[in-house]
Amino acid sequence: MLIFDSSADEQKTHTSFFTTQSQLEIYGRTWTIKWESLPEFEAAKRSNGYIFVMVFGLLLTGLLYALLQNLSQRQKTVEQIVRRKTLDLEAQKVQNESILNNPLLAIMITDAKGQILRRNDASNQILEIGHDYVPNLLTVVPELNGMEGGTRARLEFQGNDSVKILSVKKNDWTTPHGEKRSTYFLRDITTAEATSAAAINAEKRLDLALQASEIGVFEIDLATGESIVSDMWMRIMNVPDCTKDFDAQAYFEASIDPDDFRILQANDSACIQGKEERTTTEFRVHLDNGTRWMRSDAFVSSRDANGRALKLVGTQIDITASREMDRVKNEFIATVSHELRTPITAVKGAIGLLKASPDLSLPAPSARLLDIAQTNVDRLTELVNDILDLERVQAGHMRLEYKDIAVNTLLRDAREQILPIAKTANIDVDIQPADNDPVLPMDRSRMLQIMANLLSNACKFAPAETTIQVGAETVGSQVRIYVRDAGPGVPKSFVPSLFKPFSQADNSDTREKSGTGLGLCIAREIIERMSGQIGYRKTDDNMTEFWVSLTMPESFSSEKQALRLVQ
Repeated sequence: MLIFDSSADEQKTHTSFFTTQSQLEIYGRTWTIKWESLPEFEAAKRSNGYIFVMVFGLLLTGLLYALLQNLSQRQKTVEQIVRRKTLDLEAQKVQNESILNNPLLAIMITDAKGQILRRNDASNQILEIGHDYVPNLLTVVPELNGMEGGTRARLEFQGNDSVKILSVKKNDWTTPHGEKRSTYFLRDITTAEATSAAAINAEKRLDLALQASEIGVFEIDLATGESIVSDMWMRIMNVPDCTKDFDAQAYFEASIDPDDFRILQANDSACIQGKEERTTTEFRVHLDNGTRWMRSDAFVSSRDANGRALKLVGTQIDITASREMDRVKNEFIATVSHELRTPITAVKGAIGLLKASPDLSLPAPSARLLDIAQTNVDRLTELVNDILDLERVQAGHMRLEYKDIAVNTLLRDAREQILPIAKTANIDVDIQPADNDPVLPMDRSRMLQIMANLLSNACKFAPAETTIQVGAETVGSQVRIYVRDAGPGVPKSFVPSLFKPFSQADNSDTREKSGTGLGLCIAREIIERMSGQIGYRKTDDNMTEFWVSLTMPESFSSEKQALRLVQ
């Protein structure tokens, strides 16, 4: 029961913030004393401890959340690492399996005593052992005994049917448990060594052949400008004893005649750009042993994906002796021709006077002999004239006087000059004029000389009572002038020699058709100096055709300029 309340006189409208109570044992009774704070006390004793508790609780909750998040993220990271490592291990396993399954490389792992612990299928094939048989490697290949780790060896292995040559590499290592292991890599190089030996022998034979023929070989890296040359090239170029740093290209460019070097560059450039398949050039080099003539023949051996030339490979030979022989031969031919012309002219004049003399009366056999003499003198005169023409054109002494000539006019003039011969052979000559009658810069007299050679050959071989066709046609930027006849044509075996001097399909003393064998050669030399071409073919209707091709005026100037570069 309430005994005393100090606030009994006051109205209870306030809820105390602070309360406390105690119990006392007095006179055998329990007295409960309870204190409640009044507003004045609360105002004097207000505390912010609850705010601190709340803030501390929030911080503690945040730290706990961050810790949980960190643990969760670390778990995810660990899972990702584990997943990635697992994939790497699987990829490495696949990679190792692919290496182990290499059919050309035997891989074996052995313990310290040489017992095979693991091997691939190539090991079974190279060592010729069964899949289920697990031998000691040192027993199968005794030559491996004593081989140190990290070394290579070449050894012969006796197989079931033959001796194999093996290349061996050994690596020693230790397991995490301290156990010694060895990995052997074996490769069968029997075929490779045989191929290499064959290649070396072939190279030796090639070197001997090149040395015997005195042919030098070179390879030019077009990207760097560096050259690789053979020993024979250095010998024919009179290269002195040199070091490994010898610059063959610099030596060559310093030795070659400057004028010839420009010609060589122009020819090589055409080959490098793909305009020509090969480049062949004769040039002079000035060496310690004098000036020498060389001939190079080269081609582009490799190109990149864009068609750019990478390497130029070729041969080079010394043609000084050949050039000297040609010079002596030409001088001899020229001398003989000039010395023959005077007596031949005298003999021809004497025969002409005898035949023209009205007082001379000869019996038929003597007159026949006189006719034979005149025919042979005419043949000798033709031969001497042809030899002189060939000597002049090859020596570059024949001047070409260019004039604009209508092609159809040239055809008519060529027909008129050959008509007497054609009528004698009972052959007709038909003109097939070119459309639009193109006009070309050419030397008229030399073109008529070429046409006379082609038409006279046609008259010799065309059957009687047939027609020879002489015409022209435009093909692109070229004008083709042709002579066609119904003759048998040229044997295939003789075509490569058709335009060589003194070449005739029938070289026997009893051949039916006469001739010097120089006409086509002279025609080729002249037409090539006029920037043209000459050729032979069988047409679709089985006609024999000789043709000459010249460049149209639109591109003639550039072609003539290119000719001056290479001539």
